[in-house]
This record gives sequence, C-alpha cells and structure tokens, in this order.
Amino acid sequence: MNIPPGHAFPYESAPIIAKPPGSSVMYLVVGRRDVDQGDVRPLLSFVERWMKGETKLSAYGSRLALLFDGFNDDPRDLDQIPEVRTYVEAMEAAWPYLPLFLLPDEANQMLYWMLAGGGRRSPDGARRTVFGTGASMKAKARRFMEITAARLEELGVSSTDRRMQPFDAACRALADFLVDRRPFLRTPE
Repeated sequence: MNIPPGHAFPYESAPIIAKPPGSSVMYLVVGRRDVDQGDVRPLLSFVERWMKGETKLSAYGSRLALLFDGFNDDPRDLDQIPEVRTYVEAMEAAWPYLPLFLLPDEANQMLYWMLAGGGRRSPDGARRTVFGTGASMKAKARRFMEITAARLEELGVSSTDRRMQPFDAACRALADFLVDRRPFLRTPE
C-alpha cells in the first residue's frame, strides 16, 4: 500500500515501524531506494530478530501494514511497478515470515500474497480481480506454512497459545486466497 494522504515518511530511511498520531495501525515502511535497488538486506536486518523470540511476535504479530514509501506520485498500482514486485518476491524468498506480522485484513494479506506470488489485479476499479498466481503461489504458500510452523514450534509456540493467532490468521487469509484468488475483492454492497 502507498502512504496514506496526510502522512509522510523519509524516503531514504532504513525500514521503520511508524505509527501516525491518532492511528491504530502500525506501518512497516520500506523506502524507495531499497526497492529500486532490489536490496532486501536492510529490511532483513530489521525484521530477522522478530522470529528469534516471542517478544516481537507478541508485539507485532498481525498488527502491521506493509507500506512502500516513495511511490506516492506514481499513478500505477503497486502490482504494476516491476521494482516493487521484484522486491516482494526477493523478500518472500529470503524471509517467508512476513505474513505473520501483517494485519489479517483482506487488503494487507492480499497485497502481499499477490505480489509474492506473481499475481496481478485487473484495473477495473471496485470490481478488481486477482489473476495469474497459480502454481507459483501454491508452492510459496506451502513453503510459508511449513517453515513458519516449524519455526514457531522451535520457539515453543503451541497451537493453543495466543501467540499462534497471527499464524492462524495468515493461514486463513492464505487459504481463502488460494481457493478463490479473489475473496478479498468482493464488490462493496
């Protein structure tokens, strides 16, 4: 997602967690320089510690919106920007745990999985549909579930533990996405 109107973050900053005043949403902000250079190392060094213990999982699990800073004036949707797509695909390959930390709402999970899995949105406004994810997306989804479940087990997070909720939420969103590929894009009533 692009930066919401009325908010500004520094374009050249390292990845940060930002919480605008009066907002309940925390943003994981990725700067344009890193995206343009295809460099996921700054983001990796920032988020890697999140899966090393329970503290960050408890603090950030299912609470972040992924935000790309520096594309505000670009009229294209994020899935139409090759650098963003390449960056998210590289991030997914290097660190598959990000869905644990994304808000479990439709927009955040769908955007991530669409970009990570090579999907696109049709440009027809409110009736957007996702297409083109296929086998690549299913392989990435399987990898996410297997690697993440194993890592949570290593951390001692059981299926009855409340710290498992972010994983459950991400898996539910992912399952919906794989079944229909557009459950998040229902036409508003």
